[in-house]
Amino acid sequence: MQMWSINKSHVFTGHAGPMYALRYLPQNRTLFSCSGDGTVACHDLSFSAISFVFLRSQSPLYAFALSEKLALAGTYNGVVHLADPSEKKEIKALSLHKGPVFSLLVSDRQPLWLSGGNDGK
Repeated sequence: MQMWSINKSHVFTGHAGPMYALRYLPQNRTLFSCSGDGTVACHDLSFSAISFVFLRSQSPLYAFALSEKLALAGTYNGVVHLADPSEKKEIKALSLHKGPVFSLLVSDRQPLWLSGGNDGK
């Protein structure tokens, strides 16, 4: 992954597969990256490095959504992982689709989230 500004760029390393989604939490200058290697990594922009692997899945991850209270990661095999960003741990994994999950959206204001998959649901 590369981060760009007008005057400079920086390359982040750490994933063993392609990255499919990026989300940023400006409150603590943290960037999350979702990868086909089955991981969601948390990058501390202050240090320009991976701080930790936030979530690990047996299947490639294609979608990621984030709010202050909930993180979602969608897999190749139709599972959506729910995690608590502040506790840095998985809450549960739900088998919701009959194929890859490509889209996720989580509300900041309500306990509501949406998923979209290859199965048309």
